[in-house]
Amino acid sequence: MICGVDKSVYQRACESNGIPVELFEASWSSALQQYAGVATQDSIARCVSDAAVLGVLPSLQQALPVPRRDKTRGITEVQCFVTARGMMAIMSRSEQLIDIDVQLVHVKDSYELKEDGVFVHRYDPFDPEREIVGNKDIKGAYIKFLFRNGHVKYHFLSVSRIEKARQCARRDEIWNQWYREMCMKTIIRDAFARGVVPIEPVIATAIQRVIDVDDIVLDNSPDRVTIGIDNGNGNGNGNDHQAPAPAGPVAEYSQMINDASTIMELNRIVIQLNRDPNVRKEARQRLNKLAEERRRQIAEVAQDENPV
Repeated sequence: MICGVDKSVYQRACESNGIPVELFEASWSSALQQYAGVATQDSIARCVSDAAVLGVLPSLQQALPVPRRDKTRGITEVQCFVTARGMMAIMSRSEQLIDIDVQLVHVKDSYELKEDGVFVHRYDPFDPEREIVGNKDIKGAYIKFLFRNGHVKYHFLSVSRIEKARQCARRDEIWNQWYREMCMKTIIRDAFARGVVPIEPVIATAIQRVIDVDDIVLDNSPDRVTIGIDNGNGNGNGNDHQAPAPAGPVAEYSQMINDASTIMELNRIVIQLNRDPNVRKEARQRLNKLAEERRRQIAEVAQDENPV
């Protein structure tokens, strides 16, 4: 039993996710202890149920209970708030993925998008000044998806777009307290919303539940977003504070090429790329080489699926 919540609420879900019931109980009992008698029992039971279905544990830093005061009803409720690590754990259950890596790019970091489409991120992990506590500290974020067939796909998000997501939140104290964490969650949400990688329906349902709880906890409202222009002209040297990166046409075309799943779609992207005056000649050549490599990968997948 967890804070008065009967085992029947979470036992079956724990077993389905391969989590020992005793481990689940120990982890969530400790995390919820401070809210016993403070938050409503219904909300505690819902938090435990959500955690069991999602298969996340506070002891693994995959989730934590977050209180929310309902002033209208005069009650306090607790929600299962899944962390970026928890979201990555859920997405990693996909049979197509081996690994998911989420990184923030500090303003002091250097980076390069190579000819073969590989994104190289360089930084000093021991630099005491490499702190990330607010939007002035980063250029953006990226995810690296590693597939079982060896294919690698990147997804980029500039700091300006992260800040637009932040503007949705009426409850800004969570962003203030856990800025790094919220940036990482934002790019994961963005990748999911844009369908960057195909995800099985069961996993997609779990991620959507995480997003629904996020919106409740943060009191998100898209109406709060101020529309602006992200020129995305980051030059890659880590010193351009006015041009969030990784962003800009090169990174965007690279992402579009990597996301292409058919030859026809890829051809449309290449035509658009070669007509785009904002892409320099050298970058266009690199991207065309990347497109050729992606065309070969698509052809190989099609051959594997339809052998002669």
